[in-house]
Amino acid sequence: MAGTSVGPEVDAFISGLRDQIVGAKAIVLADRDGVAFSLSCDPGFEFDAERLLLSSASVMAEQAGKVGRGRATVLIALWSNEILVHVPFMPLVLSILGTEAMNVGLITAMRSAILAALDPVRIAAED
Repeated sequence: MAGTSVGPEVDAFISGLRDQIVGAKAIVLADRDGVAFSLSCDPGFEFDAERLLLSSASVMAEQAGKVGRGRATVLIALWSNEILVHVPFMPLVLSILGTEAMNVGLITAMRSAILAALDPVRIAAED
C-alpha cells in the first residue's frame, strides 16, 4: 500500500472499527489524493486499495454538494455482493468496503464519533 502510516494508535483504531462493523472487510483512511495512511483488512480477503477509487471520493463529495442540499456526509455504492461507503471529512476520506450484509446504518450512526476520534489526524493532514 502506498502512503505513510499515521501511527499505531490510528492503525489500532481503524482495525478496531473494522471489527465493530459486521460485514466490513476493509477500511482505508486516505487523503483527498488517494494516498492511504492506514489500512485494516480481514485476513485472507483479497484487497486492492486502488479499486476503491480513493481519490475519486473527494470529487464525488464535492459534486454531491452541488445538488443544493449541503455537504455530503456519506457516499454509498451498492453492488450485488459488496457495499462501499466513503465518509469524507476533508482533507481525509474514510472508505469502508464490506459484504452486502454490512450495516450501513451503524456506520452513519457512528460517523460523529469516528470523525471526533480521527480529528487530530485531519488537522495534521491540513498542514
